[in-house]
Amino acid sequence: MINTYSEGSIQFIYPENWKVSDEDSNEDTWQTVTLESPGGAEWTIYRHPSDADGKQICDDVIEAITTEYSMVDESNDYQTQIDGKVLEGTQLYFYFLDLLVTVVCYFISTGDSTYVFVYQGEDREYDENEEVIRALTLSVISEQLPSETN
Repeated sequence: MINTYSEGSIQFIYPENWKVSDEDSNEDTWQTVTLESPGGAEWTIYRHPSDADGKQICDDVIEAITTEYSMVDESNDYQTQIDGKVLEGTQLYFYFLDLLVTVVCYFISTGDSTYVFVYQGEDREYDENEEVIRALTLSVISEQLPSETN
């Protein structure tokens, strides 16, 4: 089964076995929602006004992670295409205890919002959930993007 989340300016569908949590936000300027998978991976959406710098927000997220976890193994540019739209950001890996953790931060600006997405999870779980994360992202941005006419 699939659940639907719709609060403020963020709407998406998600698997029923994932747990959703809202953080206090000022819906006029920002909004944050986090989903947790049954295995403990997290996917967070940050919605900001359209003039927010998504790249800078991702850079700040990555800097916070590299400060917290000094064992960052690798960091590189990240790019994915979802529904014909390019989302850019950063992907990094670090060790926590004996686990290799993957973190991906990527963003897109729509007509009235800039969305920043952060996914973090143990490397195997990241691989298992990659298509779910793509579907989650698509469900957020598909209604927000202006339609293109040819």
